[in-house]
Amino acid sequence: MEPPVVGTVRRQGKKLYTTYKVRGYHIDTNDHVNNAVYLNYLEDARDDFLEFLGLSVSSFQSQGILVFLAEVRLKFHRPAEYGDWLEVSGWISTLRRVKSTWKMDIRRAGTDVLLTEAWMNAAFLNTDHRILPIPPEAHSVLETIYIPE
Repeated sequence: MEPPVVGTVRRQGKKLYTTYKVRGYHIDTNDHVNNAVYLNYLEDARDDFLEFLGLSVSSFQSQGILVFLAEVRLKFHRPAEYGDWLEVSGWISTLRRVKSTWKMDIRRAGTDVLLTEAWMNAAFLNTDHRILPIPPEAHSVLETIYIPE
């Protein structure tokens, strides 16, 4: 298999995909990816997906809007190991006035082997940390990757 390009986003239907390579510093004393590292993959993927959609976190910050990760739920199925190529897929599974949920799966690239499932609840805040409705331009873009659970 030709190695994927790390961090390159592609779209298939309503799902977005990107890949990352497991590095030595991702591995813990149990010889697999440390559980906390999965959050890094997921946050990186979410940021890459938002940029791909034209919704960068920095553009919201310049408008005085903060993207707030309120809750993360992970379900581990199998461990990732050193040298694995991981494919992260993501889409919006809940889209309301003020809250959205990213559903994300991590698989061993080129296979159907599910390693980790994640649900990431996000909201938008003003600079006083008060919840805002999802900005209309963001809501309409997120609708394009919305697959209700």
